[in-house]
Amino acid sequence: MTRTLSGLPAVAQELLRETDWTSHRHAYGSGEDIPASLCSLVSEDADARAEALAALDMGVLHQGSLYTVTAPAALFVAAILDHPMGLAEHEGHVPWDDRPPRSVRAALLSWLGQVAESAAYGEDPARDRASWDFQPWHEDTRGERDPEELAALQACRNIRPALYDAVEPFLSSSDPHICETALGAAVPLLSAPALADRVPRASALLRARLGATTAGGSEPPWCGH
Repeated sequence: MTRTLSGLPAVAQELLRETDWTSHRHAYGSGEDIPASLCSLVSEDADARAEALAALDMGVLHQGSLYTVTAPAALFVAAILDHPMGLAEHEGHVPWDDRPPRSVRAALLSWLGQVAESAAYGEDPARDRASWDFQPWHEDTRGERDPEELAALQACRNIRPALYDAVEPFLSSSDPHICETALGAAVPLLSAPALADRVPRASALLRARLGATTAGGSEPPWCGH
């Protein structure tokens, strides 16, 4: 663990030290166990990384639900996106994940996109009703959130500028898969009112990326979507 901590960016180390993890909660209880999981995301042990990714999916963001631990965990994930271990590939980390192997970085970008989608839900009722998974009873339950749930939601909305700043560089990645997953995270982040001024720059980055890719004779997987 000491070796892992020393290899983390300063921002990530600061988050680990200064966050009162015991005061936060995830789907299964106290957030006191989350720092170990977060550090394991950059472990050299493939099994430890897989378990850490599973903890993000099943505990920190359980079925799209936000918890008070979600925001600080997401900031940590954003801080380690460019860690060298992000290049390591892994297979599905939960039994129902049958996708082909992908890099840790792609998995983390995808997870941040899911956090952004959950944070954006309820912000624009018209947009929510247009979503493929919207059900009429969703609107009936919006006003039933308890104070802790509302605090978790607001915390995740507040950190969206920081998350976007971490995701944006990967929109220009030469790796089509990373570029695609970065786009999947950027789109829900850019739906935040506070990020409206970032949309033109993001569009320019994507146009430049598309132009460079098509000039090379290949088409990125998100073209035409």
